[in-house]
Amino acid sequence: MISHKIEKFNLTSGKLILGLLTVQAASSFFSVAVNSIAFGIWCGIWIIQIIINRKILHYRERITGFNWINYSIALYVVAEFVSRIFAVIPEGAFIGLKRLLLILIFYVTILQLTKLKQLKIIYFFMLSVAGLVSIYELIVYAINLPTELTTLPFVEIRINYLGYPISLGQMKMFLLISLLPLMLVNNVIFNTRRYFLFFAIPIFISMILTQSRNVFLAFSICYFTATLILNRKIFLISLGVVIVSALLIPSEYLARFKSIADTEHLSNKSRIVMWETGLKMFADYPFTGVGDNDIKTVYEKYKKIEYDAEGSHLHSNYVMILATTGVFGFIGFMAFFILIFVKLLSIYKSPTDLMTGLTSLAGILLLISFLISGFFEWNFGDHKAMSVFFFLLALPFATSNIFNTKLN
Repeated sequence: MISHKIEKFNLTSGKLILGLLTVQAASSFFSVAVNSIAFGIWCGIWIIQIIINRKILHYRERITGFNWINYSIALYVVAEFVSRIFAVIPEGAFIGLKRLLLILIFYVTILQLTKLKQLKIIYFFMLSVAGLVSIYELIVYAINLPTELTTLPFVEIRINYLGYPISLGQMKMFLLISLLPLMLVNNVIFNTRRYFLFFAIPIFISMILTQSRNVFLAFSICYFTATLILNRKIFLISLGVVIVSALLIPSEYLARFKSIADTEHLSNKSRIVMWETGLKMFADYPFTGVGDNDIKTVYEKYKKIEYDAEGSHLHSNYVMILATTGVFGFIGFMAFFILIFVKLLSIYKSPTDLMTGLTSLAGILLLISFLISGFFEWNFGDHKAMSVFFFLLALPFATSNIFNTKLN
């Protein structure tokens, strides 16, 4: 009788946790508060689930082969703690550690997502929410554009109504890239491409209008890689559209794209300065880092602030991790993503079915987009973007588990 009640609780709580994980990821597009509340509730339920039946031991079969991935995370977490113990600015150094809890999203999603139906609902829900939010943003943008053009050039007008433009751009990029392989092959998730395109088009347009250059670069590389692999007709059409657009669209509308490679662009110059300063921090504290705490005060010890937003962070995951956590934090950070990439590549090369193959490719592209965009931005420190990223990164592994269970 007791075991039956526990099993029933596990089933109900598992569905609730997965639902709240989905809400947390989807709400990142419009509300920090909803994101945080959903996060807190599902964490609480998961802890209760573990206490009641110690089911965490049973979960190990769903994360088979994750040992080295777990070790890399452990190394990074230890480096974070050490960096804060020896932080240059010790006051409140441990407050930022709550960011590490976001890694739970990746693991718990894999553990709780056990049915293909759940996966389909998640994809539909995420696409619908992001699509509706993007439609709203585009309406507001269209209303405000005539007035804003009187005071600002087009390339400086950014969609930022529900969050910081770089954060919004990255979340939309992550979602589109995760869905792209499934869209390119019909009748896998979407019975028709019309539903996908109805929401994907406004998401894409609003993503472009965030004017986030790291997103432009990462999305372009991943998009053309996906189409080249899965649908060369779309690849050639897209390439043609880009070439024609580059020739026909007025230069002032392409200035933001062109500035990506311009080292004299003010934003690029400030990033280079911040990277150089971050590397000086690393050189002084190679093993412990300076600690990710009041980084602007630490930054001012090395350089006087000259540029807008300079020193708030170092505008690069790699430089920021090196400077704040030292060499061991950097090794743990890089090892985690490299090992995830290797595991996804292994699944992609030997898929049990079409869905697993496509979702693993989506995971590979998602990871690449994160690593590329993270070269120019501290997106690992973005709570909302990482909520979406870790959630979507978990889906290929959950999909592989679902189909492996079916085969067994």
